[in-house]
Amino acid sequence: MIDLATCKLSKREFQTLRRRDKRTAAVHEAGHVAVAEVLGREVRCAWIWPNTSPAAGLLEKTWLGRAEISYVHIPSEPIICVAGIVAEQLASCDNSPAWGLLDVIEYEPGAISETDASGLPNNEKDRLDVIEKAITILAEYKQFHTALTARLLRDHVIYQSYIERMIKKFNVQWRFDLRYTAPKKRRKRQALQAK
Repeated sequence: MIDLATCKLSKREFQTLRRRDKRTAAVHEAGHVAVAEVLGREVRCAWIWPNTSPAAGLLEKTWLGRAEISYVHIPSEPIICVAGIVAEQLASCDNSPAWGLLDVIEYEPGAISETDASGLPNNEKDRLDVIEKAITILAEYKQFHTALTARLLRDHVIYQSYIERMIKKFNVQWRFDLRYTAPKKRRKRQALQAK
């Protein structure tokens, strides 16, 4: 266990870490919001806040975030769950392919939150499919995602009214074809289409 009393960051190191974590949190939450909107979900709001825990900066991130997405009309989408870490990876200098992100999710502890991980499929092939679809959406709507990130960095919160204005501005289209369907449902739908 790390003794927090002996592990100290200089003020400059801590400020640098806070700026980086703030940007990462904003990019992550904007990723969830952008993908949810493209998939036709209602996003109520998203926000980021500074972590006040004594372990912030040493054992935990200095900024945290949350996106509140309505799950009333459409069943849960794993693409939305993975969108945050995909957005982080795309925003960093490392343009890893989908399988590289799969390794990050699988083998790096703490790389993906428990909330985000709970919505992912168990099968590796399906996880890869979900990651590729999230990459496709975020690459196609990069300006929309960037606008949401900038607003989160400035105001620490984005509401539905702002998101709706950005949807119109960047002509975001609802994409049913990129929604994830569980393998069982997929086979059932393919069987019905074949008839």
